[in-house]
Amino acid sequence: MRQHTINKTVEFSGIGLHSGKNVHVIVHPAEENFGIRFRRIDLPNQPIIPAYIENLHSKMRCTSLAIGDANIFTTEHFLSTCMALQLDNLLVDLDYSEFPGMDGSALPFLESLQNAGIVEQDAEAKGLSVQKKFVAKERFSKNVLKKIMRKPIAYIEVLPYPGKLWLEYEMIYTLP
Repeated sequence: MRQHTINKTVEFSGIGLHSGKNVHVIVHPAEENFGIRFRRIDLPNQPIIPAYIENLHSKMRCTSLAIGDANIFTTEHFLSTCMALQLDNLLVDLDYSEFPGMDGSALPFLESLQNAGIVEQDAEAKGLSVQKKFVAKERFSKNVLKKIMRKPIAYIEVLPYPGKLWLEYEMIYTLP
């Protein structure tokens, strides 16, 4: 497998789901081994936040990345689109800390990136392989548990599935 980027720059704008602010995003092609990086063009020195697991920052039940005081949140639909399209190298400029919610799905990101064209690069793509089961659980404070009265279940279980990707998702809300 080879790395990929887009053929040309694409732009989109929309309202932030949590902030209600209008956000403008410009996605640029990037060279091999660049990765996916977010640049906050609204901040002094335009800090860059690479989409690395060590930059994961918990905020408002969404995928948030941060380095120092610079952060970017609600990135999950955009990043999942990049994974689906096997895009490895992009520079993403944002003029606010939140990604636009668009229509609530990943479809607008998918269409924009596909329309830009996908370019295969010479460098070999890096991949991940799940070798053993692991579970990630959300921890709730005692005050939150008292308010909702029942013990909530919020976890993701990841299992090896050799040779293929298989995703299964179930969400169950328990109300008091």
